[in-house]
Amino acid sequence: SLSGGPDGCRVHVISLEPNGSSGLTFCAPPDALPGEAYGRDSAVAPNGHVVSIAPFTDFVVVDFAPDGTVAGVVTVPFDLGGANVDQATHLATTADGKVVVVGSAQLSGRLFVMTAHAVAMLHWTGAGVLELDPSFSDDGKLTFDFDGWTWNGLEGVVAQGDGKILVAGASMPVGGDYAMAVARLLPDGGFDSDFVPAEPGWRIVDFNLAPPPAHDRAYRVALQNGRIVLAGDVAVTTTTSSVGVARLLNAYVFADGFEAPLAPGEVPPGRSTAASPPQGATLDHRARWPASKSSPKMRLICTRA
Repeated sequence: SLSGGPDGCRVHVISLEPNGSSGLTFCAPPDALPGEAYGRDSAVAPNGHVVSIAPFTDFVVVDFAPDGTVAGVVTVPFDLGGANVDQATHLATTADGKVVVVGSAQLSGRLFVMTAHAVAMLHWTGAGVLELDPSFSDDGKLTFDFDGWTWNGLEGVVAQGDGKILVAGASMPVGGDYAMAVARLLPDGGFDSDFVPAEPGWRIVDFNLAPPPAHDRAYRVALQNGRIVLAGDVAVTTTTSSVGVARLLNAYVFADGFEAPLAPGEVPPGRSTAASPPQGATLDHRARWPASKSSPKMRLICTRA
């Protein structure tokens, strides 16, 4: 999605053919959207629809039919307080044809603005209409924070093949700094208690490389052979930010055969015992080592010139 485009498109999506030539162009004109909403991100659903988000004071979701026409526009207000400014930042589609949109929802204030992590789940009805999915958090909308942290916002989302949803962003408590934040949600919108059971279902990842103020933020989350990868900005001094990557272990196992769980007591091929390998060891393609689901697996800092 682009901020504007030809013929005054507020959401303008260009598809490319495998050889790099231009394919279909998707355009949502100004009269299709509320206010000054402009396109930010897009994803392709299993039914061939292209779904885009256009941040405004509410989550705005544009549904493009496979032929490029606008099939519908869904506005999702959270309206929790303050000026009720709710910002969508990223979206993903699930294997069963749903759309997950993440961002932040304002809680209160204008000068002292507090925000919550915000998630909206949408699905297509039998009539082909995109709308909020009531099977997710009762009304298709979810807001949350971590232990009362008052500044929160999600920037990335990825759907696992088992229906669980990973969301990532940043959180900051009063008097503190932003830290990377990640949570794993169940298909019904609840926290997955198998992910970081002590919390449960979420984790703060703070690099702590500089004295305050030192802000760490995750802008994207991805899966790498079942592990969770967070990528974003990390403060290395009070005035310098760098690229930061954290990898977390995950109980999720792909269904495509790249990895398979071991039975209790089973010995991985090529090893004499079933003990966990040292950090950084290469996993056998059929083995999953038992380890804490939330332990940092890898931390990488790249300083930007």
